[in-house]
Amino acid sequence: MKNLTQEMILQCMALALKPGPFADNVCLQLPATMHELKLRATNYIQMEELKTLQTRFCTNFQPTDRKTIKLPTKVDFRPREARPPRYS
Repeated sequence: MKNLTQEMILQCMALALKPGPFADNVCLQLPATMHELKLRATNYIQMEELKTLQTRFCTNFQPTDRKTIKLPTKVDFRPREARPPRYS
């Protein structure tokens, strides 16, 4: 196309996006440049990745009972005296 401006390209891209929060944001405030669109897309990608990580860790997390946790025993290195026999 002749005389295709960056503004026309951005509008066509905004119309071609799948419905969702990113498309809503782009349609409400059209970016002035392709660089601005790329920055917004990067921010939304990071936000979605953080959400998936959060849901993955929160759904797979199962608290453990304190009773089942065994603490390591203390090692006592002091020399001990021999005990007398119990039964004589």
